[in-house]
Amino acid sequence: MAYIAGWRAEDLPDLGGIGNFAGPDSVKRYGPVGGFLVPAGATVANVIVQTGANQAGKNLRAYIYSDSDGALLAQTGVYVTVGGVEAIPLQVSWVPESDAYVHIALHSDTYVQTVQETSLFRYFPFQNQSFAVGPPDPFSQSGTANDQRSVIWLDGSAAVSGPSITAADDITDESQPASFTLSGNENAPTGITINGEPGSNIAFVSENTGAGTETYSYEPPLIADDDTADLVVSVDGTTAGATIAYANSYDRDQLTHPAESKDYHENSLSYPNAYATTQPYEWKVIADANASVVTINWNALEADDGFHKNVASYATPVANGVTTVTLGVFVPETGQAYQFDRTITVSDGSVVVTGEGLWRELFRDPTEELFTELFR
Repeated sequence: MAYIAGWRAEDLPDLGGIGNFAGPDSVKRYGPVGGFLVPAGATVANVIVQTGANQAGKNLRAYIYSDSDGALLAQTGVYVTVGGVEAIPLQVSWVPESDAYVHIALHSDTYVQTVQETSLFRYFPFQNQSFAVGPPDPFSQSGTANDQRSVIWLDGSAAVSGPSITAADDITDESQPASFTLSGNENAPTGITINGEPGSNIAFVSENTGAGTETYSYEPPLIADDDTADLVVSVDGTTAGATIAYANSYDRDQLTHPAESKDYHENSLSYPNAYATTQPYEWKVIADANASVVTINWNALEADDGFHKNVASYATPVANGVTTVTLGVFVPETGQAYQFDRTITVSDGSVVVTGEGLWRELFRDPTEELFTELFR
């Protein structure tokens, strides 16, 4: 077991002489945060309290409250004291996911070392406060002040040393920067990956010195949509990880498709290009057709895996004319992303896609040839 947070005898220079100091008669913060700091990842198993040596056989309970909102985080059962420094086990061990400031409340049916009234609550680490009815709101309800502090702390298993990710944005659009928060690091992160694919442009955002955390932003990589993704940050010669939700901006799926261009319908949006994959790929509508010329039922096209099929099956002609659609395709198997335009002509009720299906990669050296046919 290990000391996690609280007051030990060595934390109190004169345990017998600091009592009866004046103060307000309600528990409140002195500053933006208060209470004992419990580090993220620590396993809190016991509340340690010093009881009177002659108080064996008395009932005692302990509660752990959040400083931020007063929520009850963990509690013990009824513990029968034996006198001295005693460990009261929590009903269920508590492991905070992020650094947490907490208050500890003691409830006794009689005198227990500075808990000197019957059926009273006392709150630490600020002045002990007694309440005849409990558990009350530890930050607003009035009580009797001016009792001395007691030896009290939390113990369990200390958090693993080293950097950790205490918070991380989910990805809803890979074109927007995301952020993550590190704790326990000495240096700035040197790299980041999502499902093994590297992010870029890591930048410092802010520092919370009170909590010992730093927040950084980065540009997420483009990966296949998934319910969850593994975020891994390289920092201080090691890595810290977290699981995030991921959804890229290619919001439509093509689950089945021909592997060769010859199997694409000549009036499809993809003709004459295949994608060198037999695996599903993702696509999106970047610019829709002019609705005064033709409307395309993209939902029906997606549901029918219709990217390689005759677009007329999913189109409603409105008026004779010409319009253009801009589409994007992402192939998770190869990591390739493409953008392309197709011209759609409506004439006397017919809907015809014209022009070659030529593609340009989204991320290329602009000095290179702009258009590249996939099949020659």
